Amino acid sequence: GPDPYGSLTGFTPASISMNGVGDRIVIGDPTKNGNAGEWKILFYNPTRPIDPGWYSPWSGSGGANNLMGMTVDMDESGDRVIIGCGGASPEVWQYDGGLDGVWARVFSLGRLSSTYISHNDSVSISADGLIAAVGNSTYDSSGVTDRGTVIVFELPYVTGVDMEYSEPSGSAHYSVRQQFIGGELDTGGTGEVIGRSVALNNDGNILSFGGVHYLSSLSSNYPNTGSIRTYLWDGNQYNSELIKGPHGPASPVPTNYIAGDPQDMIAVANLEPSAPTSLSSHNT
Repeated sequence: GPDPYGSLTGFTPASISMNGVGDRIVIGDPTKNGNAGEWKILFYNPTRPIDPGWYSPWSGSGGANNLMGMTVDMDESGDRVIIGCGGASPEVWQYDGGLDGVWARVFSLGRLSSTYISHNDSVSISADGLIAAVGNSTYDSSGVTDRGTVIVFELPYVTGVDMEYSEPSGSAHYSVRQQFIGGELDTGGTGEVIGRSVALNNDGNILSFGGVHYLSSLSSNYPNTGSIRTYLWDGNQYNSELIKGPHGPASPVPTNYIAGDPQDMIAVANLEPSAPTSLSSHNT
């Protein structure tokens, strides 16, 4: 598309997400500014008196080697985004909705979970922007390398976001809904590598994430087969495992497929033989 005010010059998007009606986009370039990373918001307004069409009202950048924008996601309205970082904890930003076009950081998710998500491969946010999932496939635990982890957060709506807003200091004003940590393969010292890809449905009550290896409930392990887990929230935890199965050349499941029921489809793309590299969900 057009280059709004030259805003994409030298910008190489590695991740992108769009709101429900398609008039807002968030894009991320983790290698921008010497791997500090940068993300941009694009709005579409065909009635603007000057240069109608796509324009960029806001952008943000990371600190040294943060790789900010490695993964991004936008809610249904386009008023809230989650920005993942390859070398820092993810952040949630919210639009003030005013003419000044201000976006404010409302949640720094590392305040509760920096040990687990100081690196993150994948992020997802629910349609209403109140639930977010973050995956880190490189998380190590108990002497096991790359177990991986997925954390789901509950994010209240924030009022009073404007030019003067700043995230309150002190205790985090959001909560962890649930955390998953990958298992260990029989070979010892090698983890399941979960969290490379995550997805939430519209209300955040269905969670899906991928793993490089597959550990079945019968303790049978399938290295480099890949797995997909999909859970249903029961009001207290993601308890009902809707899908858990191998995904790859050692499995009868095709390498690209759609799984789920007609109301909540989980679309899965596998760009490597060993693991799902991207997950997307939507309510039909």
